[in-house]
Amino acid sequence: DGIRDYKVTGVQTCALPIFRLWYPAATGAKGPMAPYAEGREMTLGGFIPAPLMAQARLVKTHSMRDVPMAAGKWPLLIFSHGYTAYAAQNTVQMEELASRGYVVASIVHPGEAAWAAFPDGRGIPFDPAPMKKIGEDFEKSRKPGVRSEEHTSELQSPCNLVCRLLLEKK
Repeated sequence: DGIRDYKVTGVQTCALPIFRLWYPAATGAKGPMAPYAEGREMTLGGFIPAPLMAQARLVKTHSMRDVPMAAGKWPLLIFSHGYTAYAAQNTVQMEELASRGYVVASIVHPGEAAWAAFPDGRGIPFDPAPMKKIGEDFEKSRKPGVRSEEHTSELQSPCNLVCRLLLEKK
């Protein structure tokens, strides 16, 4: 299976510009095995000690980094990690799906993830301000789903971008 990181550029309206893609690799493709995650992606608030986090990059997956995608049409699944989590959180599941012929795009939520890593190594750390604002809005309105429409529109844009990028690769 293959794995690739993307940062969407040239799109001013996209609030979620980073995603990781798992996909069926072309037959005979060879490439370096991808690490499970960058240590900073995996922790928030120092819950995992720094020496242990540093070891995360040494854990290899079954995915080859940046190899060609297998020819054909593949169903696309969009994965949205939980609050304060990270794109590689369910790597084992993503690899299993890719090995069975699915393309899986794991959207990274900058500011809501422990660390949103860009493919060039830079990143955006967790920002607690949006959740604080949601809590304040919820308390004011006493209605669940304060941001439901906003999150729906945030997810539609990256989903469309993932589809467009995959079509351009053909």
